[in-house]
Amino acid sequence: MFCESFINNKISALRLKISIALLLALVACGTDNGKTKGKGHSNQIVPIEKAYENEMAKNLQLNRKNEGNTANYVRIESLKETVFEKGATYHFIKDSCAFYFECDCCSGLYVFPTDSTFYSISNCMNDEIVRQGTYRLADFELRLIFDQWVQRKMVKTALESDTTPDEVIIQRKKVEPMVKNYFTTKCGDLIKLTDSLDESLATEASLNYANIMKELAENKLIGQ
Repeated sequence: MFCESFINNKISALRLKISIALLLALVACGTDNGKTKGKGHSNQIVPIEKAYENEMAKNLQLNRKNEGNTANYVRIESLKETVFEKGATYHFIKDSCAFYFECDCCSGLYVFPTDSTFYSISNCMNDEIVRQGTYRLADFELRLIFDQWVQRKMVKTALESDTTPDEVIIQRKKVEPMVKNYFTTKCGDLIKLTDSLDESLATEASLNYANIMKELAENKLIGQ
């Protein structure tokens, strides 16, 4: 009985050692496979830029599917010295390719001074917020990369009985970084920027680019 028990214990211990060895071997193999696959297989970590391109491609396919391929996608080489009016999709009238804003804080502008930079302008009552960024055009896509700093102009209006002038306050504030993606399409003869998430639009505006840039500089909203 003693010998039999002793032998059984030895066999159990040996089985445990074998199991542990096999487990360690499997883990090691899995790690090596992960490293190998990381060079180009499905489990590799996708770079942020590639992930963006993949996501935009998916959204473009979905957008085309939803619109039955009727959207007039266009490739744009440059947006230099152009102005776009921006707003929510529910403020856009497709028949006239124009916005109809029903509030004082619904509209804004995109201004593109160069081939790679832009300003986003948002107005609300007496407030004006300007945020700079860079952009990239590729195929039917526009990517806006917003800087972390915004310039805000606030006007404190004096009472009618007060003879003192209105007080203008300029603030510079750091905010969270942001990226916005658009598809470049046409609406009539105008270039239309369609949000990849279908939340907002922007269309070419017949506003004077030089006058807008001059006003922004005079108000100390750019070049600071």
